[in-house]
Amino acid sequence: MGPRKYFLDWLRVGAFALLIVFHVGMLYVSWSYNLKSPRLVPGLEWWMTTFSVWRMPLLFLISGVACRFLIGKLGPGPFALDRLRRLVPVIVFAMAVVIPPQTYVELVAKGLTHQSYLHFWWFSYLAADQTLVAPLGKTMPTWDHLWFLVYLVIYSLLFALAFAVTRGWREGHLAGFRLPITLLLIVPALWLAAANLHIHLSAPITDNLIHDWGGHIKWIGMFATGAICATQTQAWEWLRDNRARLAIAAAALLAVQSLSNGIVWDAVSGVYAWAAICAICG
Repeated sequence: MGPRKYFLDWLRVGAFALLIVFHVGMLYVSWSYNLKSPRLVPGLEWWMTTFSVWRMPLLFLISGVACRFLIGKLGPGPFALDRLRRLVPVIVFAMAVVIPPQTYVELVAKGLTHQSYLHFWWFSYLAADQTLVAPLGKTMPTWDHLWFLVYLVIYSLLFALAFAVTRGWREGHLAGFRLPITLLLIVPALWLAAANLHIHLSAPITDNLIHDWGGHIKWIGMFATGAICATQTQAWEWLRDNRARLAIAAAALLAVQSLSNGIVWDAVSGVYAWAAICAICG
């Protein structure tokens, strides 16, 4: 298996395809969302939960893998500059051009504004006038659903710093290091389960970067898992050789998750998510 794992590129495409389907589905379920259809379809919730618990962890895992290979090719300094050069313009453009219509439509639908879009965009959104969105507990401008890229920039810069600081130690102690498969199976599953419990009990996900410790614990753990596992060829081969068993385990855990609720659901969903990710990567 070569250093470039093309199957992860296709998994990323598939995960973002699910992202589109998921956000369309959010219009029709009972969960909180920017806009809601007057006709709800509660039967969609089981299907959306089935995929949503592992979709974002998978994306952060893939991002960690990609960053590990890229930093090995460029070095920590050029890698950090590359991430800033590629991601920051996208975030700024989206916040200024792509996201404002979403905010405007939500405000119109909820009867909070009747001004024209261009007037709203220039005098309210870009001017950072919070009067309109204050009743919704939101701010303008906003990255809204683009939070994944914002978090990815921060995690990538932290990764570059850690990679630079530990270079000598890694070269002296981790040359030829092989990750035990048992750790691969157990530690990320426990991390996701513990993060879910922490989010449920004390730190709900907010996606606002500053006050999102529950989310950061969950996502940075998956990013780090990808970065650590990226060069572990034997681990990827083991997942490939055992994908049928992993799929069966994921299906069994999904069944348990479907019968659970509360903190039991949080714990089981974390283990199920990791089993599903392992099966999918396999």
